[in-house]
Amino acid sequence: GQKENALTAFHFSIKQFTVSPTEPYQEYLYMLAYYHIAEINAALGNFKIMLEKHHTFYELSKRLDNVDMINRGLNGVGRAYLSLKDYNNAIKYLQIAEQNSAKAANIPFKAKNLHDIGSAYYQMKSYENALTYLGKALRIREDYQLSDASISTYISMANVYIAQHNVELALETLYKALAISESLKTQKKSCVIYELLSTIYEKNKQFPEALVYYKKFHTTKAAIDDIKSAQKENERIRETNTKLHQQKNIITKQKKQIETYAAKLTDSNKLLQNFAYIAAHDLKAPMKVTGGFIDLVQKKHKHNWDDDDKQFFNFINQSMQKLSMMIDDLLSLSRLDQALPAPEIVDTYELVKDTKKRLHQKIQDLQPEIKIQKNLPKVLGHESLIGQVFQNLIDNALKYRSEATPRIEISYKKLVAEDKKGFMQFEIKDNGKGIPVTLHEKVFELFSGTRQKNSNGIGLATCKKIVLNYGGNIWVESKVGKGSTMIFTLPAVA
Repeated sequence: GQKENALTAFHFSIKQFTVSPTEPYQEYLYMLAYYHIAEINAALGNFKIMLEKHHTFYELSKRLDNVDMINRGLNGVGRAYLSLKDYNNAIKYLQIAEQNSAKAANIPFKAKNLHDIGSAYYQMKSYENALTYLGKALRIREDYQLSDASISTYISMANVYIAQHNVELALETLYKALAISESLKTQKKSCVIYELLSTIYEKNKQFPEALVYYKKFHTTKAAIDDIKSAQKENERIRETNTKLHQQKNIITKQKKQIETYAAKLTDSNKLLQNFAYIAAHDLKAPMKVTGGFIDLVQKKHKHNWDDDDKQFFNFINQSMQKLSMMIDDLLSLSRLDQALPAPEIVDTYELVKDTKKRLHQKIQDLQPEIKIQKNLPKVLGHESLIGQVFQNLIDNALKYRSEATPRIEISYKKLVAEDKKGFMQFEIKDNGKGIPVTLHEKVFELFSGTRQKNSNGIGLATCKKIVLNYGGNIWVESKVGKGSTMIFTLPAVA
């Protein structure tokens, strides 16, 4: 509805000129109205009208001899032909626009035209040409630190690699795009990347990785939908500030609307704090019922099974167990948002002993070498939460072990640096598989994990939330094949 309203407004503005405008500022506004009408029709899928209006805009730009607008018109005509699948004309106009942009030293627009040419070749299934032009666009955007635009080019290149069935390069390219997107907090582009990663992993039957990115896609998309109205208002305000400075009354009105949306979002966030707890809690009941029926079916038909049946039911049981663990972890994570009693003195030595008892079966099976520094200190906190940190980290050291006998070293030291005064630093070191440097920060993100087979991406996120809750910090030092050292700080007893 908003696009149609905008279209009506721009058509009305053109009609205000009963004859062709003569004053320069009138010609500029008249020409600009045609550009916006063309772009709105593009968004509505009316590509023939888009082509017609961009041609008009291009002719008006030539009359004004405005180089940047001429190139924008050429690009618009090229994109219109591309949408109409007239690839020869699309490439023709986009190449002229790229050449003109280079002459005018409009580097960002030169990169945009190169990107659009690459997109045209991609649609033509001329993948090598597509990669050539997209690569040129990417180099310019990276050289001039056009980070947001670089993400789009990375995504387009990944789509080309997917079409070529080059999974390795597609993943590598998408992870580069994701790193930039997450650093810039561009949720919309991150959402596209998460969906592509999920699809690639699913097609390659890497279901745990597919699940991780599907969850991130779903969570991000939900967040985008929740704040969509506020984002649109922000965009309208930015455009008003840059192009319509004289309309102060409109700016004031929109600012109030944003404040209203922000207040609503604050209320919504408070309501969403308990969502994970409620959802996970309610899932426990049907999980138990499903598990019961699976058990009954197994007992009833176990004598008639063939090897495939056993394999299918083993997969079902493993998936149910993993889902149950995820629900339990989500419940633990959600409880951290609830009000906690005052911190108490916690004996970490006793916690480690209790953790070894809880992991008794796994320790008995793997026979690890566990070395614990003498006189582990007391800290301030809550026994159940700090115990969960130790258990998650020790369990991870056993879970992601190497082929050698697992070795775990638990040590501590008191920090004396002025900004960390009064904190104990704990280290849990293992000789396991290790974590790539590129994932050292991501492992603590919810549903991220290390893309390991047995990771649900919740355990380390819970550890981080607990430690930060006490004013501490947590990080990892690791190299692939060299083991990992999980380091975290907790307030010392005065």
